[in-house]
Amino acid sequence: MQLVGIDSADIKLDEKGQPVVGSDGDFELISGEKCFRQDLKNEILTEQAELFYEDEDEDDSYGFGLLEFKNETYSEFLALEVERRIKEKLKKREEVDPSSISTALSRVTDGTIKIRIHFRLKKTDEEYDAEISEGRVEVVKE
Repeated sequence: MQLVGIDSADIKLDEKGQPVVGSDGDFELISGEKCFRQDLKNEILTEQAELFYEDEDEDDSYGFGLLEFKNETYSEFLALEVERRIKEKLKKREEVDPSSISTALSRVTDGTIKIRIHFRLKKTDEEYDAEISEGRVEVVKE
């Protein structure tokens, strides 16, 4: 599996995950930190081994695979398992400082679970937050 890094470029995707077409008819491109955030968002939304062309399993596969926790009742065990999964997935990214990864789960009033992730990049000490709730992911740079 090849993960997108800070120095990568890719096709820009809209909020629905569709390629953005520029005024010239070609796909728009993004690079750098925006590309990194877009790829992280896509990996969070992807189930493990969902990509047909990938042959990796479990933690080595692309995708966080968080849907399996969707209907679970909040518990300490659930929080620990989600935290373990997120840390293992983020540790694969060379830019991320593994010691900076933290997660927090909270139950929303409608019974769903909201997950917050915080981490720092090794080289630049830039900090990022990701919030995951009900099939929606937002990754922001602090």
